[in-house]
Amino acid sequence: EAYATLVDQLMASSHYGERWGRYWLDWFRYAESYGSEGDPNVPYATTYRDYVVRALNADVPYDQLIREALAGDLLENPRVNEEKGLNESAIGPAHLRMVPHGFGVTDTYDEQITFTDNQVDVVSKAMLGITVSCARCHNHKFDPISQKDFYKFYGIMISSRPVIVNVDSPKMQELHKKELVALKKKLRAGFAAQWLSEVDGAMENLEGAKLGKIADTDPLAGWAKLQGLAPDAMRKEVDAMRGRYQKGLEHNELVKAEATFYADLREQATYDKWFKSGNGLGGKVSPAGSFAIAAEGGKAFTGIYPAGVYSHLLSDKHSATLNSVFHLAKGGRNSIRAMGSGSIARFTLRSYPLMHGGLHPAPGLKPQAGWVNLNKYKYWNGEKGYYHVNTGPDSTFRGGGKPRSWFGVFEVYAGDESMRELGAPMVALPGKQDAITNRKMLLNYYRGSLVDALTGWRDGKIGDAQALLLNAFVSRGFLSSEVAQLPADLKSAVESYRKLESEIRTPVRAPGVMDGEPWDQPLLTRGNYKKEDKPVARGFLEVFQGRTYPKSGSGRRELAEDMLSEGNSLTTRVIVNRLWHHTFGRGLVASADNFGRLGKEPSHPELLDYLAADFRENGWSMKRTVRQLV
Repeated sequence: EAYATLVDQLMASSHYGERWGRYWLDWFRYAESYGSEGDPNVPYATTYRDYVVRALNADVPYDQLIREALAGDLLENPRVNEEKGLNESAIGPAHLRMVPHGFGVTDTYDEQITFTDNQVDVVSKAMLGITVSCARCHNHKFDPISQKDFYKFYGIMISSRPVIVNVDSPKMQELHKKELVALKKKLRAGFAAQWLSEVDGAMENLEGAKLGKIADTDPLAGWAKLQGLAPDAMRKEVDAMRGRYQKGLEHNELVKAEATFYADLREQATYDKWFKSGNGLGGKVSPAGSFAIAAEGGKAFTGIYPAGVYSHLLSDKHSATLNSVFHLAKGGRNSIRAMGSGSIARFTLRSYPLMHGGLHPAPGLKPQAGWVNLNKYKYWNGEKGYYHVNTGPDSTFRGGGKPRSWFGVFEVYAGDESMRELGAPMVALPGKQDAITNRKMLLNYYRGSLVDALTGWRDGKIGDAQALLLNAFVSRGFLSSEVAQLPADLKSAVESYRKLESEIRTPVRAPGVMDGEPWDQPLLTRGNYKKEDKPVARGFLEVFQGRTYPKSGSGRRELAEDMLSEGNSLTTRVIVNRLWHHTFGRGLVASADNFGRLGKEPSHPELLDYLAADFRENGWSMKRTVRQLV
């Protein structure tokens, strides 16, 4: 009795999970850095370590942990830790990111094979006790594992892309979202009414402003350039501005027609084809006039924006990663039209997640919208990649950074020419400009344009140019935007918004993957990536009558279920063998003669079969099995 009590006390200790967690982390090859030159850190790796300890202490069933290890981010009913506010299941696939990565990689296909081979090796050894990666170049010589089996697994792994995962619970990720949406409706109506009452003052502010030299793309550039001109000169300049804008539109259309890749993320059909992670991105393209309330500081607004995809319209603490479909690089340049703060954009070659070396640039985004050149595109011609944008703390190569970060994305282009940033010059606004021949008419034009923009914004019917005009007036303080100077009701609403937003915590993050474009990997003749054969459909091992997985999705969810299928005898045999070994410090073969519950001296296979069946039938409990053995 004393012995049993001691065993129970030890197994109830929090140190139980730490001791057994060391074995688990060895099986799944836990690492906190990628190795190679520079030995860069795996961002948020310790989130996975702590998850393993918690799971083992809580005796989470082994079959659940296998599901989480392969597809925890895809589970319909994830395991939620309400006390810590975590989606525990979503942390499970983090081990897929703990692979070696080279420094300043110049051959990304070879690099992809290296780290994907490592993923396949870890999964097959940890779960099945076999080395599927040995079949990369030829059929396995000792086990019934074919070369096709390797490429089935390869396709599953590479159909998932490296990301940083927001592992907050669904409740934490949705915290105050409904309340903030309701408050934004109230704020839009309130500010629209207030600003409509300030139109005269806004015009006075515009007249007295020293705008200096501003770009043609700014809606107020027309006022800065035209106000001092004589009637004939003003008319000619308006015509010239209209002509330049039209030429810019025509240039961009011609360039797009010759593009090797073009995506307009202002169109819902395009956005639907991209891949998203994080709670900052919704399912819909945000319309023109969307706005963000500043979480702190004197000004109430971060900005009023044209149509696009934004990560921060409720809070810039929210996480976000956005990926395109695959693209075969071809041409002299590629660029992304975007804006942001603390966020980055990049062209990711074959899921290589690092920025090391000059061949993998990741330029930061600025708060002003514009085309950002991604560089080094020509070097990668003929190689496969995808466009990738993420908020700062969700970087796969550095993590951390300021907790507040955001981005907005509009267009992506690749080809030989360059796209022009057109912005919203005065001539892009609705309304007639032909009658503008003097300063008073010019001012009246701006007044009418401002009133139209304000009423359109209030009613939710506004174009991109009008949204940018409104932003130009607000950001320069021509319309009330300082919180301290707002009417009491608006000030109170802004403060209420900020209070709710401040209660949103900085997300807990973990390394992980997200499903991307499904990829059936071509079989490589003798393992040579320069000799691609026919694609191999993703699926399970032939020796277990491996089924072919659906064309949609990565196949990780299906792989998890096949790992746990009764038709697959390896998964349970491997884990009970390991539990025996780590309990007694010796294998089952040496200990079979000491296991008397079968009533006879069992053979090694009989003992394995008995333990495996008992393990499955009694809830896949590792603690129960260890306790029985002890």
